[in-house]
Amino acid sequence: MNKIVLLSIVLCMSTVLCAADSMDKLGEKSEKTQKAKPFVTASAKKITNLKEGGFAEKPSFVDEFDVGWPNKAKYWQVATWKQNKTQMGKDRCKVNAEGFLVQTVKPGLPGKGGSMQSKQEFGWGRWVARVKTTPVPGVLNSIFTKDWDDLKTETPNNDGNKGEIDIELLSHTYGPNKGEVHLAIHLKKHAPLWHLDIPLDFNPSAEFHEWGFDVLPDRVVWHVDGKFLHEWKYTEEHKIDPAYEFFFNSWTMKKWIKGPPEKDAHYYIDWVKFYPYNHSKANEK
Repeated sequence: MNKIVLLSIVLCMSTVLCAADSMDKLGEKSEKTQKAKPFVTASAKKITNLKEGGFAEKPSFVDEFDVGWPNKAKYWQVATWKQNKTQMGKDRCKVNAEGFLVQTVKPGLPGKGGSMQSKQEFGWGRWVARVKTTPVPGVLNSIFTKDWDDLKTETPNNDGNKGEIDIELLSHTYGPNKGEVHLAIHLKKHAPLWHLDIPLDFNPSAEFHEWGFDVLPDRVVWHVDGKFLHEWKYTEEHKIDPAYEFFFNSWTMKKWIKGPPEKDAHYYIDWVKFYPYNHSKANEK
């Protein structure tokens, strides 16, 4: 066999093994995430409204995932590759007859799930998505941003700075009127840089909720149903840069997520909206 070809195969196998090992280590770290003070809906403070927060009052990006969406999905790339050891597929990320985007994780291992990412990059602003997660234990449903690819360059397709903001909902934490949300920040050489589990006074799979975060020049603010969850402030060394993609995904693993699910696990996404941030208007107050 040609030595160059053999070397390429070895390097490729090494990359795959390193990625798998990294995912195992991330799972171990996430299992030990610090618990925050529980979120109580009735007493949680409201986030600033769009105008007061310096956001546009109309979204610049909206997708309501209407029936026929696969033919209209010009804004999204549906994954057909592996993410976090879970094989993604178009048949597990599609709009149903009711007009909900449905991502499905199948039972068994190796994992089979659904994922999609925006074809465009975004800057500072407020993200809000109305979703209902799966009640089936052993699945992670997410809303997140990541600078995976620098869209100004044709190749390679993974040359972004890797800054990531996560909302991750693990179905094994759910029970009657309870659950947890895992918030995280990842940077290129720090995965995770910061993460936190927040106990909830509701079950995220019982009904739809509006989850989101504000990506600002000095901090990230997470929220649910218009109520403040947490914030992470930047430092000189650690910050989120604009020019990132937006993602939804659904996957499983034994560690941390306690998977795989025993039956099909469906994640329902009603809509997503992005409101750009105007820094000058925010400073006029």
